[in-house]
Amino acid sequence: MSERADTEFKSHGTRCGAWHYVPEGAGPHPYVVMAHGLGATTELGLDDFARKFAEAGYGVLAFDYRHFGMSDGEPRDVISIRRQLQDWESALAYVRTLPGVDCRRIAIWGSSFGGAHAINHHRVLEHLLDRHDPPFDKRLLVLRFVVRGIF
Repeated sequence: MSERADTEFKSHGTRCGAWHYVPEGAGPHPYVVMAHGLGATTELGLDDFARKFAEAGYGVLAFDYRHFGMSDGEPRDVISIRRQLQDWESALAYVRTLPGVDCRRIAIWGSSFGGAHAINHHRVLEHLLDRHDPPFDKRLLVLRFVVRGIF
């Protein structure tokens, strides 16, 4: 069973708190980067989803946006779609630095408005992914729940 570890990364100079799950077995592993929507935080149910992904062999980075939850940022509880998209970019860049990550198989997943970021803003995120070397496999950019046996 995958254990959850606290970690952090910087997004535009501000610390973002995150949970990191490493699946069992030899890597490199595909990874899922996930976040909640609007003002929700990882504490509001992301652990259950992240553990299911980890049990299925995915590494997971679940993070809180700046100004929310375990992340820094003042004032607290500031909702900024622009900043949230920047946090996605920073989280994607951070996960690529972790050992055991298959950098060609990184997916994004969000709940509530985070799902809107993952689905409706995928074009915005795609151009961010194009700047990385090696390039992301864009077929895994948006992970949908048609995968049988996970949930």
